[in-house]
Amino acid sequence: MADVTSADDRSAPPPPEPPVEPVAEVVGEPPARRGVAILLAVSALVAAVIGGRVAFRSFTATSLWQSSVREETKQAAAYVEQLRFVYTSEQPVAFALAEAKFRAEELAKVAPTVGGLDRIVIELEQAIQEYLSSDAIAESSPLFNDERYRSEVGFDIARRVADARNEDPDLVAIDPEKTRQAGNRASTHAIRLLATTIVIAFAFMFGTFAQGFPGRRQAFLTVGYALLGLGAVSAVVVEVVS
Repeated sequence: MADVTSADDRSAPPPPEPPVEPVAEVVGEPPARRGVAILLAVSALVAAVIGGRVAFRSFTATSLWQSSVREETKQAAAYVEQLRFVYTSEQPVAFALAEAKFRAEELAKVAPTVGGLDRIVIELEQAIQEYLSSDAIAESSPLFNDERYRSEVGFDIARRVADARNEDPDLVAIDPEKTRQAGNRASTHAIRLLATTIVIAFAFMFGTFAQGFPGRRQAFLTVGYALLGLGAVSAVVVEVVS
């Protein structure tokens, strides 16, 4: 029986091979569809680049405005300190020196008219007042010692305050308004760049229209690429002009 079975097995036809699925021929994407993909990708890329530039210029504008406020605060504090110094330190000394000088001059006029002990007292007081108004003490008071600050009614304190301010070159160099204007220019630059993204957004919109309406795809692509070029050129012009 074993031999018969083996013979039957050998004589049996081989099992049929499974059918081979036909391989579909790879067909490339139509050029119009590739144009849609390129338009959408480039529009998104250009919008991202411009958006980053807008964010940077906006940050610059904010930083400049904050610096302007800090400079203005620093300048105002320095002015207050200068006013305090002149009015509370230099002015009292200058008036005391002027008073001592005036007393010495008046006592010098009175001394010859009296005699005895009164004259001795007057001359002693005159010597004291002359010492109090001497050059050694007056050197510590620019307001009293400098002829530029003398006026018919006393001292030109406003001029002394202005000169004290000009003695500090770092304070004179502070210009909050200039910094504020620089911030305004940076803000205007950012706003103009942001406006160009509107054109880029329309280009992206026409790209989606081309994707959704195959019958008018070519027209939408033409308009989309034109808007993309216009937006990119506008951004470059804003960068150059600003």
